[in-house]
Amino acid sequence: MHNINPALIHGLALQWAEKKQPEELRYPVQRNHLDVRVYDLTGDGFFFIAGHGPGKWYRRDDSMDDHYCNTQISDVQRAIDAGGRVQIVGDRGKSFGVWDNWGRFEDEVLK
Repeated sequence: MHNINPALIHGLALQWAEKKQPEELRYPVQRNHLDVRVYDLTGDGFFFIAGHGPGKWYRRDDSMDDHYCNTQISDVQRAIDAGGRVQIVGDRGKSFGVWDNWGRFEDEVLK
């Protein structure tokens, strides 16, 4: 089992992104909208930690949908264990990084 504490993960992801693309993250809008996503392998939406509320995990069923809801951490853990891809995304969908699975994300970002 992985440590998937949302506040910790978001903080480490923000630190990682600041090192990789400091010019982008000097703008408050990018910092405030930085999300960490875990994509469900079924192709039906994704789980995410939102920059505006990094204290919990959420789920969005469709990336084009404005609606999202709280989710159970056990559901996030299942998506991670199944090998879901991970992405750090900023304002307006700017991608800061994509990983094939949680292990690779953990090795690079959460170390």
